[in-house]
Amino acid sequence: MAKMISYGDNLFFVGELVRVLKDGLQLDLDTAIFSEKIVEQILFVDHTLTKLYTALKGNPLLVDRPEHLKSLMRTAKLMADLLDGLLHGRYGLSEELRPLFPKLADMRDEKRRAVQEIQTILAQSDSSESGDMISPAEYEFLLMDGGNEQQRAP
Repeated sequence: MAKMISYGDNLFFVGELVRVLKDGLQLDLDTAIFSEKIVEQILFVDHTLTKLYTALKGNPLLVDRPEHLKSLMRTAKLMADLLDGLLHGRYGLSEELRPLFPKLADMRDEKRRAVQEIQTILAQSDSSESGDMISPAEYEFLLMDGGNEQQRAP
């Protein structure tokens, strides 16, 4: 049995994790205590965003998909900004994480690509929304079918 995924809740939670990470990185934290946990959280958020993006991208018929994609896009942008800040030394822990810069740069670039892809998906879905309308032939068929049912009723 397929498990129902609450994309809205998952995206909200991941977005909050990114905000907490960003706020925490602006503090003067003890690197000996916090650097490992922050790296762990960055890796978790990166993996989770990738997993959610893959699921949303592969499910075009999902209810509220455009809203979920927009939320994912906002969170991915926030994550890319956080990673960019680390890479440019805007946070106290930046120097401690220097050995991870190549991996962090790859993660940032992946998030930026995902944002661009989401923008393309949303633009395509906006332009194809007119395809959901009933054609004149379908409308005529529906009306004709409804008329036949009325004739059969006593």
